[in-house]
Amino acid sequence: MEFRNLETEEVLSISDAVDHYCKQRWCDNCALREPVGDPDKVCADWAEYHPHEAARLMGFEVVEDDCVEPRKHKEEANMDKQTSESQEPFFAFLRLFKRELENTFGDVETEGKWYDLSGTSGWAKALKTASEAKMPEIWALWDKLDWWASDLLDCWLVDCAKYMDLCKEEDMDKQKPYICQRLGVEVGERFKIKHYSDKIEFWILENGTYQTEPPNKANSSVALLISLDHPDRIIRKPRFTQQEVERAKAIKTLWPCAKAIVKAESGAISVVGATIELNVDHFPSLHPGKTVTLDEIIGGAK
Repeated sequence: MEFRNLETEEVLSISDAVDHYCKQRWCDNCALREPVGDPDKVCADWAEYHPHEAARLMGFEVVEDDCVEPRKHKEEANMDKQTSESQEPFFAFLRLFKRELENTFGDVETEGKWYDLSGTSGWAKALKTASEAKMPEIWALWDKLDWWASDLLDCWLVDCAKYMDLCKEEDMDKQKPYICQRLGVEVGERFKIKHYSDKIEFWILENGTYQTEPPNKANSSVALLISLDHPDRIIRKPRFTQQEVERAKAIKTLWPCAKAIVKAESGAISVVGATIELNVDHFPSLHPGKTVTLDEIIGGAK
């Protein structure tokens, strides 16, 4: 969609139009200031979601296609305005949610990374912070749901983020085998299967086949096939950020007897082998009720 400057006849995209408009005046004399409202919002972001209204305020007109009647453009403009304005709080929530995830986990540019992080305490903290700031009803709903329902809500949020281009699908050449997508694991990632031996680890190879440690265990193929219909049986090891790895290294250095990190169901964190307690935010990738050795953390950086 393009817009014409009524004074110069120059045709620009909405982002270029905003840039051209802003260079000619101070913010105090800007027609976009009042409709944007929040001084923390960027005018260009608002204009992207309200292109027709922004163009009108700046003195631009929509470049008409030969086959489209002006009345139709007007109707579309009104529809765009109503739809965009109603969605803006949710868009603002999702953008803040992504920033909060990045503050905790670093890069979250791919759809797979969002799915990997969902369900962690760091995900819940980011969701709560963004929701309370922009759209409180999302956290209010998420916090009331059973675990399986909150997982569905998490998946919906990932789909919304992908729709808004806040995350993207991985390249087709790099996509995981279907069995990995079905089970929610990465190629080479070790996992266990609930209701099967807790001493057997599985991992999927690049060609979609699997191996176990110890190898060639009886009924392992049956357990894996059943898990395809019940992916909730997959028990994954936490995947830790580089910051969490550095914290684990520091603990081992300062407390040589320290062995493992324990996160209680309440979120409180303690260290096996050392009489210290850590801030609940220090290991966001570790799920409540789980224990992991320091060596596993140090060897499991993303």
